[in-house]
Amino acid sequence: MNTVLRLNRNEYFFHHPEEVSRLLEDGDAFEGRRYTPPEVASAFHTELAHALGLPQTSERASLCLFHGAEDALLKILLWKAPRLGNVVLPSFSWSNYASLAEGLGLAAESFPVNVGSRGFSYDLDALDALLSGAPKPRLVLLATPNNPTGHALSLEAVVSLVEKHPKHTFVVDAVYDAFSASLFSLPQCHANVFVLGSMSKFFGLPGLRLGFGVGLFPRSFTLALGFNPYALKIARAALQRRAHYQANWDAMQEQANLLFQQTRDSPDCSFAFTPFETRASFFLVRLEARLSERQFDTLVGQSGVLPKAFEHEGKRYLRFGLGPADVCARIAVFLGAFSKMADGPRGAP
Repeated sequence: MNTVLRLNRNEYFFHHPEEVSRLLEDGDAFEGRRYTPPEVASAFHTELAHALGLPQTSERASLCLFHGAEDALLKILLWKAPRLGNVVLPSFSWSNYASLAEGLGLAAESFPVNVGSRGFSYDLDALDALLSGAPKPRLVLLATPNNPTGHALSLEAVVSLVEKHPKHTFVVDAVYDAFSASLFSLPQCHANVFVLGSMSKFFGLPGLRLGFGVGLFPRSFTLALGFNPYALKIARAALQRRAHYQANWDAMQEQANLLFQQTRDSPDCSFAFTPFETRASFFLVRLEARLSERQFDTLVGQSGVLPKAFEHEGKRYLRFGLGPADVCARIAVFLGAFSKMADGPRGAP
């Protein structure tokens, strides 16, 4: 295979609808010569609120646009920092969460992420105990699905937490979730929760740098002038064709389930790595046998697939971005080849 498929980042490998593709290919798509006309921003805001099932006006929560979900998180941390003790994070999550908090002088506390026979889960009893004993308000960051573990948190679990701990603020990062209205309705009833999303993952439009959040945001968060007018036009076209993206998401989940079943049930694979069930657009395995840099490079060359490799608590992991059936088939080729060359004892780092 001559072309290496870069699955070390969560890119989008499905086809966009024809109209979205046409707009993306337009040579003037990212013109930077003018501010966004108010009617363009308003049209996208209205379309997004409608897609999420949100009222156009509400005293309880607002829909706010950001330059990506990271921009939303940073602004929330800056806003809440003077009132916070620590930021509470899952022990196994996106490393930039801790970096953002610590960069603002906020200490990060963690609660356990457990691992079972099929995948990971939050230790909600431990989180409950931490919040119950916290002397000052905390900002709790929960991702669903969580990166890089791929596990999701139920709506009922989020509701239980925010209702039991009203003095704490909860930020639910849903950028890896399907485009669902259920989570985004929470801030309408609970003032201590914010839900973040973006156009990057489900819609496969990371270059637009369009994030959004629902919650009781300060008015200053709505004053941004820098959204590209053509980016908003592309995003609106994608929103109007969300059934197409949902079909792609469903196909990806079906392939992810198949990949998990095939690798979990293979006796040849069990010696080399442990796969984990995922509800996100990526697939995680923990390496149980040694993999040298030379072997890794050989596998990339043979399979034409480049996964993200990283360590956590002394264990090595590979994370593969997912896509259509042909992408998942190439992941299976990589993992099958690794199983054949594995030469270390189970549990070796």
